[in-house]
Amino acid sequence: MKDAAGSPILDSYEAYGCRLNATDPCELFKRYEAAGFLYPAKKRSLAPYMAMVLENWRRAARAGELIHWFASFESSDRDAWASISSWRSTHDGWNTQHLVGMGSPVASRAVMLAGQAVRIRDQRDLAHQNWFRPENRFANKIFGSLVTSIGAAHSAVIGHNYLRYPLDRARVGDSTRGRLTSVHAGRDAGFLELALRVRGSVFVTAEELDRDDILLDAVDQLYRLVGLRRYRRIVTASLPGRSVPGGAAIIWRGPLGFNFSFLENRCDLLLDPAATDEQASAIVSALIGAAASEYADFLPRAIPIVADPRASAIVQSLGGEFIRHYAQSIWLKAGYVGWYRHVEQFYEGVMQREACRAAAAVREEAS
Repeated sequence: MKDAAGSPILDSYEAYGCRLNATDPCELFKRYEAAGFLYPAKKRSLAPYMAMVLENWRRAARAGELIHWFASFESSDRDAWASISSWRSTHDGWNTQHLVGMGSPVASRAVMLAGQAVRIRDQRDLAHQNWFRPENRFANKIFGSLVTSIGAAHSAVIGHNYLRYPLDRARVGDSTRGRLTSVHAGRDAGFLELALRVRGSVFVTAEELDRDDILLDAVDQLYRLVGLRRYRRIVTASLPGRSVPGGAAIIWRGPLGFNFSFLENRCDLLLDPAATDEQASAIVSALIGAAASEYADFLPRAIPIVADPRASAIVQSLGGEFIRHYAQSIWLKAGYVGWYRHVEQFYEGVMQREACRAAAAVREEAS
């Protein structure tokens, strides 16, 4: 297909020179390590769970593109290689991640464009997202700038603090400091109002918080086909005398290690900015207590939490550990072509700079 930009958007992975789910996860992870993506500290943190992570990736591969896919590209001279993966987060939303490459940027460009082109062709997905570290200059340039290219109506970049909260410190089921309510059906007015106010409409749409199957039962059924699970639980906290929730925990559970930081199992903490310090502390404490019971079988024995700076400070005061800053970039279906063009233009600049450096090196060697 073509759009106003003119250049063709192809309609298959193969058209971009890519292969789909063509490598065993063990070999793929070795490539990750060789490229520096699976660096020593990350490898050590994953070591106790690596057998399960590999098994989860292999099970997912049996479902093809139903729940998890990864595309790879390798040049004919084997000097350039890249891979990107994506897993189904909601009914129609995907988490695209692990852009890993070695050698020429031609490889990374190919997997990035192929993954989006197939989504444009299929017209089935509603949203994609990618989590990146803002201090990573390359990731920040490509993912952090997407709102400029796509527009705020169809995309967002949301900053988070990422923390771990030890399960042995959580007071499981503690509701003494706030009234807790489980959200079982979509379109819960109080919860939606909070989510829109705290995270915005793009977040709500992408995470499908306004749809009936808010617990993702249908998604869980897809994962169960290969012996895996994917579901969501939502708890709101309200203070005495107030009808609108002052905070919420969106508890995501999924196959361990689909993301190497365990973002598939994160707990999103939403806190009303209008809450007083005392109220905010009560809300966060109650939500962590409520969330803890949902992580009773979580092998790392700590809740992966994402929160804004204020909620993050409260989590740390309660015994949580700050790990890093993350940014969540989201783009909706209406922005898919814009995202494709954004990636295309970004890599044109990268490849032009690469060519200039190569020419300069040749001139220096000849002089």
